[in-house]
Amino acid sequence: MLKLGIRPGIQVIEAGTGSGALTLTLALLVGESGHVFSYERRDNMQKRAMTNLKRAGLLDRVTFHLSDIKDGFEERDVHALFLDVREPWTTCPRRGRRCAAAASSARLFPL
Repeated sequence: MLKLGIRPGIQVIEAGTGSGALTLTLALLVGESGHVFSYERRDNMQKRAMTNLKRAGLLDRVTFHLSDIKDGFEERDVHALFLDVREPWTTCPRRGRRCAAAASSARLFPL
């Protein structure tokens, strides 16, 4: 996250919300003037993440999308993209059109 320059005031896309642990961290780092756009395809996980962000008082810093990232992202011109999905190479091959929304990206490989 440090190499991508995640700091107050920027906008970040996160793909693979899960329970919201990374979402919460990103929401803290972007501060009140930044924003996180988080994509999840599993309804139950998105609900869990929303509950966790609400408990932390950070729900207003995140926009949740219940959709498959293979369909692309709604946002454009964000600072960073985090792919926290099982097989990121199948969703954004060579940082193609679907991932062109961000200036820089990072991939996390869950086991």
